[in-house]
Amino acid sequence: MIDGKVRWIEQKPPYTYGDDRNWLVTSWLSPERHTFTVRAKAKDGRTALRTTIARVLPAPPPPAELSGTWKRGTWVLSIDKAGWKILEPLGDTNFIDVAYFSGGRLQARGGIFTTLNSRVGGNRWCPDLNAPVNYRWAVSDDTLTLTHFRPDRCTQGPGAPKQHDAWDGIWTKTR
Repeated sequence: MIDGKVRWIEQKPPYTYGDDRNWLVTSWLSPERHTFTVRAKAKDGRTALRTTIARVLPAPPPPAELSGTWKRGTWVLSIDKAGWKILEPLGDTNFIDVAYFSGGRLQARGGIFTTLNSRVGGNRWCPDLNAPVNYRWAVSDDTLTLTHFRPDRCTQGPGAPKQHDAWDGIWTKTR
């Protein structure tokens, strides 16, 4: 729970926030103190509860030229300091933690989960692996070009699309 509200329930080991091999990304939380609670239930019905209070720092903003909303075909990408939201053609929205590096490089990381059982959240290309994927980016006028480099291990199995299949290419700024 975060601030008394259930945000994630993990059903199978390893028991982590935001799906297997993921972590709690706090970029979507306000920069202040928050209460984090973990409840575990044993097979025999016993429960354990652990609460801590931690200060969340402000999320760093993305490079100014990346901020905003971009479109590529039927895909919509919204970039702000909380992360990247990518609306898929069928209506689900990925919410992904992204780190920015010098030289027009970025790294897509694990999914961000903010609400239990929501169609907004996570990284559906990489649900149980959360392997980082590296990209080069460039903006010219209202055009964003993304190109992955190094291996892309984010996929849902052999023959399934990889993350860069949707991300690579030219995006047009809409606002």
